[in-house]
Amino acid sequence: MNEAMNTIFQFVGYLAALAAAAFVIAKILIRSALARNLASHKTRLWRQQQQEMSDHKRKVDALFRQATRIHERELDALSGAWGRLINAMSSAELTMEKSETGIDFDGISNDKLAELMDGQGFSDRSRKLLMASDDKRETYLELRRNRRVELAFAAVREFHEYVQKNSIFLSNDLKELFIAIDKMLMQAIAKTDWELGFELPAGWTNPFKQLVEELQPQLDELSGLIQKHIAQEKMV
Repeated sequence: MNEAMNTIFQFVGYLAALAAAAFVIAKILIRSALARNLASHKTRLWRQQQQEMSDHKRKVDALFRQATRIHERELDALSGAWGRLINAMSSAELTMEKSETGIDFDGISNDKLAELMDGQGFSDRSRKLLMASDDKRETYLELRRNRRVELAFAAVREFHEYVQKNSIFLSNDLKELFIAIDKMLMQAIAKTDWELGFELPAGWTNPFKQLVEELQPQLDELSGLIQKHIAQEKMV
């Protein structure tokens, strides 16, 4: 009887030992599985974070490129508009200069006179008119005045076309400013029915005189501000 009980107790002890061992093994396996799951989760989280960072970086790069293009376009548009405005105003001022010349029309040859006119961009017709004139000095001064007016009109139209095409790239205040100046310039050349040609109409008055007198003081003040703005933009 005692021997049977001992056998039973030994068997129960053996089962208990197996159960304890199984529990320990299961605990180890569970911990290992949890560790693997945690590591896998951390890996997924890290990859997700890396992907999000990469997406943000691509977005930042794209926005930076876009901002840089906008910045460059505004700088180009501002420089282009300002340069054409200065050219238009300078051309307008030339039309107001007194009719004087240092040319000795009594001593200059026709070949030299033709060369002089070619260098100033006179047309063939203007050159022929001068050669056929009995008073070459007065004819030359009149043709030169006409030529300067023609160039001024062309410069105003060039500024107008540039502003119409490129003002979209300017900030609102600069855009409104250049559009307002453009309207003044276009109004100045609209005051006459004269079309680009060889003669100004009878009674023609210089449309740029009032424009220069009214606008030039403001442009002188604006010049420093524009140059400062361009310098600041180049530093960005």
